[in-house]
Amino acid sequence: LMVDMLNYGAAAQLRFNNRMDDLAVNQLTAAQFAYGTDAVPNVSAELKEVSNTGATVKFLKKTLSLQSSIELQFLISLGGYSLEELEARITVNGTTVKISPESYLGSYGMIIYDGIAAKDIRTPVQVTVYNKTTGKVVSNTVQGSMEALAATMLPDETDIIYAMLRYGDAAKKVYG
Repeated sequence: LMVDMLNYGAAAQLRFNNRMDDLAVNQLTAAQFAYGTDAVPNVSAELKEVSNTGATVKFLKKTLSLQSSIELQFLISLGGYSLEELEARITVNGTTVKISPESYLGSYGMIIYDGIAAKDIRTPVQVTVYNKTTGKVVSNTVQGSMEALAATMLPDETDIIYAMLRYGDAAKKVYG
């Protein structure tokens, strides 16, 4: 797990041209480095959108941000609502979290969520937008996983995506 985490850190450093002279894996011996996963991870998850009756809020872009943490990001149209009227409900492992969309370019909303543990990279996630006041569903439901969002970034981000998936798979083995 530790070597895969360090490999992911090094891949992030390379991707973002950060501290290239001191990569996360530089201090590993060859014996330690050998504990890391070298197989190409399988990337097979799908991202889909399930229709909900009366949905006016639209998902315009679905992606991962690979900055200081891995974030799910969903750009949405407001569908005639104000940001204050909307909340996203994100369900992972049977737990639902409510997130208020942030303003994006004045007329859009951005749902940002970074609460998924490394071991859950391949775990199904559902995202639906609701009217806070009425509790009514106002968007379709996005179903997928971090893996599915990562798949949309291939082949452009192959090194960092594969390193992220190796780390996630190792975390799943250790933490279940």
